Amino acid sequence: MEILTLKWIAVFVLALVVLGFGISHCGIAASLVDPINKIPAQDEAVYANTAIHMAADGDWISPKFLGRYAFYKPPLLYWTTAIGVKLFGPSLVSLRLPSLIAGALTALLVFGWLCRFRGMLAGSLGVLLVLSDHLLHVMSRVMMCDALLVFWITAAMGWVAYDPGLRRRGSPWIFGALAGLAIMTKGVAGVLPLLALVLYWILAPPKDRPRARAVGLAFAAAAAVGGPW
Repeated sequence: MEILTLKWIAVFVLALVVLGFGISHCGIAASLVDPINKIPAQDEAVYANTAIHMAADGDWISPKFLGRYAFYKPPLLYWTTAIGVKLFGPSLVSLRLPSLIAGALTALLVFGWLCRFRGMLAGSLGVLLVLSDHLLHVMSRVMMCDALLVFWITAAMGWVAYDPGLRRRGSPWIFGALAGLAIMTKGVAGVLPLLALVLYWILAPPKDRPRARAVGLAFAAAAAVGGPW
């Protein structure tokens, strides 16, 4: 157990170092999401301003940008970033810390997923493949919703791989909560795990197909987490 724990810690730290390299080299909204078409991460300026003011004002319910309500994105990214700003002060690292942690956790999930079903070699190669992805590098080093969204989706689908029929007592609720957190991160895009669950329910072999009740509970949990927003 101790050896396994050390491996998980080592993979997480490795992912943090690789994805976080140069995290403070580019200013806000200066990174290029698409280096070919020269598309900058311009939304980062809006999100950073909103999170900093949330941390300063203490208004955690109503995000604001330039004094106006900013309800065009769900608040989870603002909340996690504002917590980082509260703890470590406003800086490029604290603003981008939630994205960096989400990217590292995504790599860790892929490692655990592949190790469970294909062995340590597959897990190690999977991590190297994930960490070599340019888009994950960019999104883990900017304050935008995408790295968090990818983490919640990966966690939700990984849970289905762990319990294909969602037959464990808490599985529908865990899957639904993860989908709800994805919705709280990027709105409609967060519905993707629920759509994938429906498709899986239709196409999965009978022995792995979740019961309709489990699917319904997953949707209920997602609604409970994401619905208030």
